[in-house]
Amino acid sequence: MIAETGHYALILALAVAIVQTVLPLAGARLRDPSLAEIAVPAARIQFVLIAIAFAALTIAYVASDFSVMTVW
Repeated sequence: MIAETGHYALILALAVAIVQTVLPLAGARLRDPSLAEIAVPAARIQFVLIAIAFAALTIAYVASDFSVMTVW
């Protein structure tokens, strides 16, 4: 269950990274500051999601969860 949580967090981090790339660029192109302001909260959310994924992998290493390929 922990490994799936980390995997899901990485998928969400990828989605946030895509949003963080596209919307501020569109805001700069359209000269819309509200779209450009999305970059900072998106970066914070992305940091939290990657930290969750890292914590899940660390727990898998500590618990010797050999169902995870990198632990095996």
